[in-house]
Amino acid sequence: MTDYSFIKSPELKLFFNLLKKESQNLEVHEGCSHPNLKEAFIQALWNENAQNKTFRTLNNQTVKINYSGTWNDEAGPDFRNAKITFQSEGQTITKEGDIEIHIKASDWYNHKHDKNPAFSHVILHVIWEESPFYPEHLPTLCLKNQLAPELLDQVSRFDWVNYPEALKYPPCPLAPYLAVKSNDQLEAFFIAAAVLRFHEKVNEFKKEIIKLGKAQALYQGLADALGYKNNRKQFKALTTALPYAQIKQIKHQTELTALLFGLSDLLPDLTSEELLPELKQYATNLWNNWWSKRLENQPKITWNYQGRPFNSPERRVAALAELLNPRNRTIKSLIDTALSAESFEEKMKHFSERLTIQNPLWESATSFKRRTSKPIALLGKGRIREIVVNIILPYSAAVNPSQKEAACRTFLTLPPLPDNHLLKEAVNRFLIPPARSKEIIKNNGIQQGMIKLIKEAKDVNHLSPHHKLIKLLLGN
Repeated sequence: MTDYSFIKSPELKLFFNLLKKESQNLEVHEGCSHPNLKEAFIQALWNENAQNKTFRTLNNQTVKINYSGTWNDEAGPDFRNAKITFQSEGQTITKEGDIEIHIKASDWYNHKHDKNPAFSHVILHVIWEESPFYPEHLPTLCLKNQLAPELLDQVSRFDWVNYPEALKYPPCPLAPYLAVKSNDQLEAFFIAAAVLRFHEKVNEFKKEIIKLGKAQALYQGLADALGYKNNRKQFKALTTALPYAQIKQIKHQTELTALLFGLSDLLPDLTSEELLPELKQYATNLWNNWWSKRLENQPKITWNYQGRPFNSPERRVAALAELLNPRNRTIKSLIDTALSAESFEEKMKHFSERLTIQNPLWESATSFKRRTSKPIALLGKGRIREIVVNIILPYSAAVNPSQKEAACRTFLTLPPLPDNHLLKEAVNRFLIPPARSKEIIKNNGIQQGMIKLIKEAKDVNHLSPHHKLIKLLLGN
């Protein structure tokens, strides 16, 4: 079992001093010259062959691929955080952004990327075959005649279903150095990174508390967690438009819910939309409350519907409404618990209880028009644990400095959270072999340390034993 007493070691004191100062598209395209060709194959070709190569675009620009990007398993562009140098007419420009892969250039429009803000940071469009229509505002690179002919032979043999994670996310330069470390040394290394991540979160909450106050800072933190990564900006706009000081004055749940859905622009049109029968009266009641209270200059919030239906904006807003239920006063209760002197073991029980919510209507619907296949909680146990880890614990340390060390220790020693795409990438980037993760990922601290490191550099190829943060973590 790892000894966490090293948190007080001289190396980590430096951390505290510094901190005080500061589906993949698998569609078959029958019209292309290779009927079995799939976008996933082109993604794999790019992933394995583009790094440090030079290509030419359709408009005759030279492009040097400094970093081919991180393969994105989620909705949005296929590769994130690429770094590319463009050269044309004697001018050289280096850009960082996303890359989108298609069989044909016209698929940019066929897939409606031109209307999707998630693709606004694409800096290079990579295709296999030319077509008459392509996004002229984007540099477009056709791979077909710029890669070795023998790569075409792989088309019929390519196993896109079982393409290994280790090829999607190859080891970074730091991995061989970590490979010779013992399990205890690896655990200590990642825990050190997790300590840094925790205190960064605490400092962010301190800034928010100074600027907004204890209640508004926690309110916005909870809303941010409900927004996941796709709708964080939207929830920030919502919580700014409806501050907690105003919420405290509301005495009825229907009024509060109506304000949240109304400001979110998520209320359905009762005159033209076919709603679920069980939600018709509910929607009517919300409209009746919202009609008299709507704001003149309310923000226009455009929601991102990419992701799982269970995480739809409607369900996330409904969850926020339950957390703010005037009968429960959850925000006040969470703050009181954070400020109390009771042990963190007792606090954790209370945090989980206060975040456990119920709403039979929204447990069985993903929108006003669609049911779930089976009832599912607005906040499942896994999501509650993530909110406690990423929001409640650092907030508690920020609002109650006397328990900062206890909050940090709890943050480190909680059981591991469910895997996500960042953790999958981190395991493959840092561990040789990746299966070693089964031996060392014993708690939340190890996971949080991995996440800290994977987020440290957009290009993980910069993470080596010589990186400033890595040297600090290793005590070099």
